[in-house]
Amino acid sequence: MSLLIDTSGKPLQMESRPLSTQSIQNNMDFWQPALLSIDREHLPEMPLRNSRARDIKRTHGYANGAEQIYVDNIVGHQFRLSAKPNYKLLGLDAEKASLWAKDVEARFTDWAEDPDCWIDAEEKRTLTMMARESVRHYASQGEILASAEWRRYANNHRPQTCIKLIGCGSFLTTSNYPI
Repeated sequence: MSLLIDTSGKPLQMESRPLSTQSIQNNMDFWQPALLSIDREHLPEMPLRNSRARDIKRTHGYANGAEQIYVDNIVGHQFRLSAKPNYKLLGLDAEKASLWAKDVEARFTDWAEDPDCWIDAEEKRTLTMMARESVRHYASQGEILASAEWRRYANNHRPQTCIKLIGCGSFLTTSNYPI
């Protein structure tokens, strides 16, 4: 039978008396956590955590591979719409609903995977690329920030709404975090 020992190497003695309400109360008197929001508790350490996450992602092969598997499992090779209309509520039969869903999915794929990257405000990435980048950023930083933009200059038949991903590190500095 193995024994637990203290820092001086002597066996620890087990308490033979049951816990009383008074002993629990004495222990609780010293436990006084701050009443802060989760954000307020984590903000002072956020720059250090984010820089460590970025560094380990760049320098550690296993961490980089784990992140890649995470992204692959969530987004996959193509971010696709799976339209499943409630055809009974819409007053359609199952066959018409299936045809409608296939048409909507095809239009969505054309819009989301456009070679001109029309969905991206910067016109550099498809929706799949943006989804993969967002999941990757969320895995290391814990947040994603994007804005819906409207193209004013476009004179074509395409939707004018686009998405702009905003790098969270580009506008945060240590002065934003009160200590």
